[in-house]
Parts: sequence; structure tokens; C-alpha cells
Amino acid sequence: FKVQDMMIFDDPRIFRGSCIWQLMHGAAEVFANSEGSAESYALSCIQQSLDAFISHNWSVPRRRKYYCLLSHYNAFPAFVAGLFASSTVMVLIAIGFVPLIDIKPESIFEYPKRSLASCVLVGHIVSMIILFTYHELRLCVTGWHGPAVFLDKTCIHQSDMDLQTAGIRKLGAFLRRSRCMVVLYGQEYLQKLWTVYELASFLTLRPGSQIWVIPLWFPVFIFIAMQVVFLKRCVRYTLVYLSEYSSLFEGIPIIMFGVE
Repeated sequence: FKVQDMMIFDDPRIFRGSCIWQLMHGAAEVFANSEGSAESYALSCIQQSLDAFISHNWSVPRRRKYYCLLSHYNAFPAFVAGLFASSTVMVLIAIGFVPLIDIKPESIFEYPKRSLASCVLVGHIVSMIILFTYHELRLCVTGWHGPAVFLDKTCIHQSDMDLQTAGIRKLGAFLRRSRCMVVLYGQEYLQKLWTVYELASFLTLRPGSQIWVIPLWFPVFIFIAMQVVFLKRCVRYTLVYLSEYSSLFEGIPIIMFGVE
């Protein structure tokens, strides 16, 4: 085979892609193992173009890949939804439907403060719900399964040797027809010949195209940090509320978590 023949699809039935919903459904169940079948191949269909080429290592646990996909495809909608929810609550506060919590100053040199606990809590809760369910909600509301992407397990037949050989030979064509590459990056990534080949080929075939490198640890770290901050705020607002409105906490200063 000539190199040029590997860059084009002479059989359009080989050019297949999976919708991102199929990869993220069931907490990225498709990433559970590398063993493919006719059923996994059926998760893809013939495409005209691909939004992204998913490059990863099968030795990485699927949960870590799931969080990476959540951060890449669902984080922005989650941010927008959380901001909209917080803004809605703020409007309700402004017109008097939602009460504020008054915070007494700790000294005569401080001004009285009013806490927007409802805005923070509602915004966070909504953003977390959307983060984990946006791909499902989008399908229910619009019927769209999301952008088409390449995943080796679903786009290259794993049990039919003829189709598998044809798909592997056209890997360069898959890369060439992908708008961008999404790299789920771990310590193993640059140690495996296959993923190094994918990255090098994409840089050669699509110079100047986007490459999203998502470290496997980063989404988990951000998620845990957000939950810690959220729990801190919950405890702070609870203590403030109880100290202001319950005689059981009368006289106890709330200084552990501060007041913004």
C-alpha cells in the first residue's frame, strides 16, 4: 500500500464515528475494557467528518477517562447553567421572594454583611447536576447524540479480521478527517508506541489543528476541590444561620470559616 492510499477512504463504509453520548453513557461503560465485538462496532455509524479523535491508553481506568470527557464536553454547559441558576436566585432575592441572611459585624469597625447563600448553593448544585447529565439531557430534549468522534474500539471492527485490518490501515485517514484531537494524558501515554504514533501522525497530517491535552488527574482534582469549597460554604452558612436564629448557639462567634 502506498502512503497516499492510507490517507483516503476508498471504501466509505470504513469511515465511521461514534457520537459522544455513546461513549459517555453509563459512566463511560465502553471504556471498561479493550475487548471489542460486533455490538461495540454497532455503536458507530458511517460519517462524513469527525469532530474529534479520542487518543488514550486502555490501561487507564475508565472512571478517570469519564471525568476527562465530562470536563471537556460538559464543563462549559454546567458553568452556564450554574451561572443562570445563581442569577435567577439573585433576581428572586432582589424582588423579595428569597430571604437574605444578615451577618452581624464582629467589631465596631466592621460593616454589617448580608450573605447570598442561596445563590451560591443553588448555582453549585445545578452546575453539578448538569456536569454529570448534560449529554443525557441533551439527547432527551433535542434528540441529538452529540458530536461524532473516533474511538478505536467502536470505529474499527475488533472481531472481523478483514474489517479490522482495513480500519487499521486507514488510521491516517481517520486522523486526517478529524477536526481536533482529544488526548487523555497519563504517564503511560508517551510510553506506548500506538498513542505516540497517533499524536505524531495528527501533528503531521493536521498541522495547526487543535489538540486538547487533558491530564487524567486534573478533572478529579478540580472536582474534589469544588466539593471541598462547597461543603465549606454549607457549614459556614449553617453555622451563621444557627448562630443568628437559634438560642442554642447564642454568643458563639463564627470565625472558623469567615464571612465574605
